[in-house]
Amino acid sequence: MINRDYATRVLFALSFEDLCGYQISKYISTKDERISNGTIAPVLKHLRDKDMITFSIEGRKKVYTIKEKGLKYVNEVRSLRNTLKKRIFVESLNENAIYLDFLSNLDDAAIFRELLEFIGDDAMSIVIAGFQMKKRNNEKSLQNLKDRLHELNKEVNSWLLQEVQN
Repeated sequence: MINRDYATRVLFALSFEDLCGYQISKYISTKDERISNGTIAPVLKHLRDKDMITFSIEGRKKVYTIKEKGLKYVNEVRSLRNTLKKRIFVESLNENAIYLDFLSNLDDAAIFRELLEFIGDDAMSIVIAGFQMKKRNNEKSLQNLKDRLHELNKEVNSWLLQEVQN
């Protein structure tokens, strides 16, 4: 069974530039998850079979290139991500955002909207990670994420309190 997350990461990587297998595995690895060439090989074969990527031989390397079908998929995912981000973090804070108890006027709503534009990508990444954990029924990781966010929230509130006291 092909890891869909890896397949999506491969397509995103190739949407930026053509890469060999080693570069792909390095590009899509994270600090916490090293992805080997052996792990990525079946993903690359699957994407070739689905006509989303192709490769050419350059010396001793296979260099992979995204095809139109793969690029279309990447663009659809990006569009969905941007739509979700905008709906969740921006459009919900229109002139009616005064209902949020910490906003006292429309200027506050504008500042809050600007802040969400600034941190929206990171916040959305956390929401997506939580979604993936929930979808996989990984309650332990989801609880760990919640606990870490709770700790971060306490830390940020401590910084704010120190600023107010100074």
